[in-house]
Amino acid sequence: MWAMRGAPAAALVGAMLITFAAPAAANTQTRVVATGFVAVTTGTGPMQIFSFDLQGGHEKRLTQGTADRHYPSLAPDGTRLLYTGEDGGLAEVYLLDLVDPSATPRVITKAPITANSASWSPDGATILYSALLPRQKAYQIFKSHPDGSGVVQLTHTGNSGNASPVFSPDGSRIAYINGSPAGGKTSGLVDRIWLMDSDGTNARPLTAGPRDAYPAWLNTNTVLFARSFGADRGTQVFAVGLDGAERALSPAGQLLVEPKPLPDGRGYGATQSTRSGLGLVKVERSDHAALTSTVPAAGFVVTPIEVPPHDGSVFTLDWILVDAPAARGGGAGIPVWLAAAILGAVALAIAVLVGLRRLRRT
Repeated sequence: MWAMRGAPAAALVGAMLITFAAPAAANTQTRVVATGFVAVTTGTGPMQIFSFDLQGGHEKRLTQGTADRHYPSLAPDGTRLLYTGEDGGLAEVYLLDLVDPSATPRVITKAPITANSASWSPDGATILYSALLPRQKAYQIFKSHPDGSGVVQLTHTGNSGNASPVFSPDGSRIAYINGSPAGGKTSGLVDRIWLMDSDGTNARPLTAGPRDAYPAWLNTNTVLFARSFGADRGTQVFAVGLDGAERALSPAGQLLVEPKPLPDGRGYGATQSTRSGLGLVKVERSDHAALTSTVPAAGFVVTPIEVPPHDGSVFTLDWILVDAPAARGGGAGIPVWLAAAILGAVALAIAVLVGLRRLRRT
């Protein structure tokens, strides 16, 4: 009889175990986070590309040689690096396998073509770059497979050059710089951010210029870029929507270029020019709102990204991105250690209750 009376007590312990100690359902969602960055440094003499953690530490040299290496662009999965190398005196695009320590760089474009500013498609299956063909006066934009095969010329402008092409996050559009003669009474070039579809069609200007450069996609509907106001007024980072509406995303009067948005959309890395040289900074709104917020920012926080002093000038950042588990929502349960403590207390109380009943029975 007492054994039967003890059954509910055992069931209670089991229920407590299920209620308190059962792990939460597996979280299969992920989010993209930055764990570090690659950048160009001048500390070794020629420009070379290094990787760093987010604090500028754990430095690792990625490129070798005596010629300049610059314009780094990491594949979406972080396993390959595109860059511009100037071996032989001509700029060409190279591909480096970062997984195999014994891998040697592979040249993607070859002389007499001069090429630079390569970047990746979101799926890593296609690359873009700007190249100058023999006997031509203006750079054009090309796409190809990462091994250099399947080359397709996307722009065919006779009186203007094109550079710095970047795919939108969904791969449907390409933003790039177009530089054309100013015309009229204005001398020099007008540099503007242009858009075209990923097949090269529907090309059209997105910004008015006259000195806009360094496009980078914040999301599928927004492009960041840097606009120069001249030596006295500095260079400022702006966001522009596909409708052409612009808003400032950096303080006026500073020299900030090459914006690279962080995956959370609340900040970006950039190159800052100062009297001591080039360095890297992180820029956020002072209210920590998303960069897509339409509420005017009261101010911006510009935080230097420190790297070892021996690196000299540091510039042209690209984030190292990885997939991480998404933050857990509510209902994750209590910690196991607390569950164990509760179970112990419940078991002790039940044992005391059963013991008292047995004493009364005798």
